[in-house]
Amino acid sequence: MREAVGLIAVHGGFLAVGAGLLLAAGIVPLRPLALVRAGGLAYLAGIAVVVPLLILLLTLGVPVALPAIVAVFALSALGLVVVGLRREREDEHMPGAAGWAGRIAVAVLGAYLLLATLAFNNLPTIVDDASFWSPKALALLHYDHLQLDVFAGERYVHPDYPILQPLLDATIYRARGGPDLAGRHAELWIVFAAFIAAAAFLVSRAARTRFPLWLPAAGALAVGTGVSANVTLGYADVTLGAFLALGVLCLALWLDGAGRGHLALGAVMLGAAANVKAEGLFLALVALAVAGAVALAQRDRAAGRPWRDPGLRAWAPAALGALAMALPWRLWLKAEGVRNEDVTPLGTALRPSFLIDRADKLREGLEAVAKQLADQGRWSWLFPALLVAAGLALAERAWRHLGVFYLATALGSALLFVGLFWTDTSDPTVPFIASVDRYVTSVVFIAAVALMHLCTRAGSTALADQPEVGEGPRPV
Repeated sequence: MREAVGLIAVHGGFLAVGAGLLLAAGIVPLRPLALVRAGGLAYLAGIAVVVPLLILLLTLGVPVALPAIVAVFALSALGLVVVGLRREREDEHMPGAAGWAGRIAVAVLGAYLLLATLAFNNLPTIVDDASFWSPKALALLHYDHLQLDVFAGERYVHPDYPILQPLLDATIYRARGGPDLAGRHAELWIVFAAFIAAAAFLVSRAARTRFPLWLPAAGALAVGTGVSANVTLGYADVTLGAFLALGVLCLALWLDGAGRGHLALGAVMLGAAANVKAEGLFLALVALAVAGAVALAQRDRAAGRPWRDPGLRAWAPAALGALAMALPWRLWLKAEGVRNEDVTPLGTALRPSFLIDRADKLREGLEAVAKQLADQGRWSWLFPALLVAAGLALAERAWRHLGVFYLATALGSALLFVGLFWTDTSDPTVPFIASVDRYVTSVVFIAAVALMHLCTRAGSTALADQPEVGEGPRPV
């Protein structure tokens, strides 16, 4: 009984906080049906708010036991709802009901995601899950502070890794009354299912067609073996990919004319991504930098200086806010003298002579990343499809900003991993090649949301170009 009540309470808490954030951002109205449709987005938004706040408390030395967790949930939800009730909605348009064919297709995908949760409910704890993800979660469960031998010592590998994933696990364990290492894989799949629902909700809000044109890309990602293999092994790459891709999608929607609430939500999602894994911060930096560059290119020339442009003035605090979410953990690591021994110092990595001497590693890294991104069995050709879709968008002036943004963000993220391998001095460097199949998860998730967005926008544009009944052909 305690377990069931606890699970309902903690997941309901994430939903409540996330719904408050969506209200505060003006993305959804205070209507039951609208909130239900935004459930997946609200769930992940709640995690993106609550867990970084708990990380902040831990790094400040505040004991994070059940009372503190409940207080963070309650105060976050209350504060965000109050803000949401006092502001106007950005857009009251909500996704309309799909036709019968669309409803059947969405129902099939939903049933698959639901039933798959049962398949991940009793799996062994192995490899990296056993090496550091679950041990860190257990340490956070049994202690209300950061144990130095776990998070700052040499007892476990990757002590520098951010702790959003293990702290999320520990929060759920506290609510249910104890650990469930075999069942945490199901929680990872729930995050993925919420990601699919969240991305579908966001791209559908601006759609003028009822058929779910986002479905092929979402379905391809769901049935590919890449996600299921990652969840089975208990890695955090799916969690990172979910927050990163949703942040990228929100930035793209903002660049495409959505209100600043999408920009704010995107910043929160990218801030959460920066707290999942070490590379999350750099991936978030890539997305924010590309969005800033596109916004700069789109700026109103009549505004004069770039910093006077409303878009750039909105982007700057959002980018700083996202990076600030990663700051508490980084400052705690510095205070405890913990550094990432797996990454070559920046001063060395940028030295031309060092890079030239390792030119063969550049070729190997490019080949390894490209091979994984083109793996049809794992990723259903999502990345090659993005290259085609973005190329077509570049050819259309009204779409060019989206093509540039998605293409530059995806390629920049992929090249980030190539650069890590190029500058890797560990001996041997085989571990990177062996792990590149999961490193590219974030890149493929970006490709998936890009295709969902571009396909839905293409359908809406085509429908808008059709003449009304009784109206002749539109003049060319």
